[in-house]
Formats: sequence, structure tokens, C-alpha cells
Amino acid sequence: MILPGTVLAHPGNTASDGCHYCWTNCDSWGEVYGERHCHGGGSYDYDYPTTPTCPSMSSYNSLTDKCECYSGYIASGDQCISVNQYCWNNYGYGSTYSYLSDSCECSYGYVMDSSGQCTLGSSVCSDKYGFHSRYNSADNTCECSYGYRFNSSGTKCISDDEACQEVYGYGSKATISGDKCECKYGYIWEGNRCVLDTSDYEESAVNIPPPVALQDTPPSVAGVKAENYSPTQEPSPTDSPDSTLSPGIQGTATETSSSQTPLPEATAGDVVGGLAFGVGVLGLGYLGLRWLAKVTVPKDGIV
Repeated sequence: MILPGTVLAHPGNTASDGCHYCWTNCDSWGEVYGERHCHGGGSYDYDYPTTPTCPSMSSYNSLTDKCECYSGYIASGDQCISVNQYCWNNYGYGSTYSYLSDSCECSYGYVMDSSGQCTLGSSVCSDKYGFHSRYNSADNTCECSYGYRFNSSGTKCISDDEACQEVYGYGSKATISGDKCECKYGYIWEGNRCVLDTSDYEESAVNIPPPVALQDTPPSVAGVKAENYSPTQEPSPTDSPDSTLSPGIQGTATETSSSQTPLPEATAGDVVGGLAFGVGVLGLGYLGLRWLAKVTVPKDGIV
């Protein structure tokens, strides 16, 4: 029942300015639910706060009033990109993001080169120490490949032979084990280097003893000279003539004639051939006897 003089009002406390938000019976009063309005004939236009538009892979933080990238993304200019993409853009595809250190690092097997890019360790080593160097990922260092070592200045990987020649001259070489140097054939140790042996030696000589290994102090013997070794021993004038003739032939070459030359000694092949021939003859004889026995059997059979 509505009494005369009663003023209907929808619930809700008003602010000091006589305005408030409408939460109930808004349609009855011509108001919009949740809209702020004023009583007493006044009106109030309220601008609702708006959420800023943030770039992809980010959201707005009302506490800081900023757009923040999602976890695993980082701000790059006016956009959010993945942390790995950020590392790739700045340090190359050989880099990766470390969540522990919150920084970019070179991937396993890669190192930072002089231009600030993550490059294969083997490439960095070969550029610095030559083709025969390699990268040791365990120690994060460059080292020379097997059979090679750093030169005296430590700027290049050279072969063991080159390392010897750098110290003892072109006439030196490394031993098979690679831990020592020795003089090449035709070179001798003189002073502290291997020099060409100018003495006469036989070019056709074989089985020459290997040169002596180089030591800290010059060895007392440089090696066996070629003239002290003869690959084919010729008979001396004091040797017996028989010692120069072929086995089975007695006497000297002038005393030997075709009528006096004995038959050569039988070899193992001759013996085997003779046995095979004998077995063949016996086999043929046995077959011949079988054939004779067959033709003499009466038609009625054996009685």
C-alpha cells in the first residue's frame, strides 16, 4: 500500500555528491544496472576504467599498470618473443636460454667467437690453430688432433715430423711412437741438427739400420754407414769354387759337361706325381680284371 506523500527510492547509499550505483529495481527507475546516477535531478557521467590492449603473449598487470610477458617470453621492442628466440636473435642458433642463470648461454659444443656469436667449437679452433685442431668440450679448450702438436710458438697445430724439423732441421722426422725425433735416411747427426750425409753410400742398399734417435745431447754414434753394409755378399778369392755353384753340381764350371751332369735331385712334387701314377696304373689293372671276369661268366650264371 502506497501512502500519500511517500517517496519510493531504490536501495543503495549515496555518496557525498548524492550519487550512487544502481543495483536493484533499476528498470523501475529508468536506470541501468551497475550504472552510477544521481538523485535530486542531477546526473553523473562516469568513465569506467578500461584495460589497455597488450601485445601477443602478454597480459595487463593492474598493480604495475603495465603489460607483462608470459613466463618463457621476454620483451623485445614492442612485442614478446620466446627466450630462445631472443638468444638466437642476439647470439646465433648455437645459443640457448638458461632458466637457472636467467641468461643466454652457448649450447653444448659451441663457444663464443670473437664476433660475439655462438659458433661450433671445432670451427673456432680450426680458425685459430689450423685444420688439424679440435675442440675438447670437456675442458672447453682447443687441442691438436692425434699425430699433431702445437708449434713452438703455440699458434698452430703441426705434424710430429714438422715439430721435429722445426727444432732439428729438414733432415729429421718423428719416430713411429711420435715421442722422439730421429734423422732421416741419408742424414746424420751433427752438432744439434740432422744434416745431409755427404759421404758415399750405395743407393741400392736395403735393410739399412734405422738412424739413431735424437737426444738432448749429441749421440756418440750417428748411425751405421751404408758402405759398411753390402746387400749381396760376393765370394772372395779365397772362397772355394764349389761354394759358388748350384746345389747338386760338383766341381767348377769349366769341369762340368753335359755328359757328366747328374740328374737333379727329386723334389716333393716329383715323389707325389710318381705315387699318383702308380695308383692310377693299379686302378686300371683292377678295372681290367673286373671286365675280363664279367665277360667269362656263363649266361646261366655262376654255378
